[in-house]
Amino acid sequence: MSDNSGEPLSVIIKSYLDKTHDFIDQNPRAIRNSFYIVGGAGIALLLKSIHVGTFFRHGKDIPKRFISKGVKLQGRVKEIDLDGIVYVQHIPILDLRLPWLKKPRTELLPMTLAFVDLTPNCKKWLEQNLLDTHIWFKVFRREKDKDQLQAALFHQKFLVWRTCINEKLIKEGVCKVSNLSDEEMKMLTEKQVELLHRMVALERTADKKGRGIWKEEKPPFKESVKAMLYKSMYAPVVLGKYLYKTAKDRLRR
Repeated sequence: MSDNSGEPLSVIIKSYLDKTHDFIDQNPRAIRNSFYIVGGAGIALLLKSIHVGTFFRHGKDIPKRFISKGVKLQGRVKEIDLDGIVYVQHIPILDLRLPWLKKPRTELLPMTLAFVDLTPNCKKWLEQNLLDTHIWFKVFRREKDKDQLQAALFHQKFLVWRTCINEKLIKEGVCKVSNLSDEEMKMLTEKQVELLHRMVALERTADKKGRGIWKEEKPPFKESVKAMLYKSMYAPVVLGKYLYKTAKDRLRR
């Protein structure tokens, strides 16, 4: 064994660099493969951390950070029950299963529409517009006693335009905005509060224009004005008939 203690440091470093260079020259394939392995492992860890290939079977499977950060997930609406609960089959970004191991997925995520007070006409509207369609959804929270998700649903039109189903139901007067308690309001994020404010504004507009349920509960402004004018025009006629009949009855007596 040679003793390098008397040699200068620069000579020792140069010797190690030469040996390293010789090893790389003699084993280029091993070095290249090692980079591929390290890079592949890094990509695999990244994909696993963001759940690119994960299929969410239950609401509890969705990571909490997805809910807090408002991550949008995709799925297909498979069923809508009598209470207006939407059952969605989650679709992962990438299906990493081996072709010969793929099995049909039947698990569905039950979802309620956030900030929406459902009406009897809601189920019919959802069936006509959402059943068996591809949607995106953003989970707001999980119900503790049930495996239900409170979410905002988005229906994509064309390539980039996505319509919020929660807002559309309010805009068309199909449903009303639900009343939230003070505790529920405190749990909302800034983005969720913005959505709630937009829905309240849409409800006011639907009320003024007499759309959907608002048309049944209260006539639109134009119709109410027409009714008022009609009554004011014919009020003298009705009063005259009443006075004439009263006078006629008195004369007979």
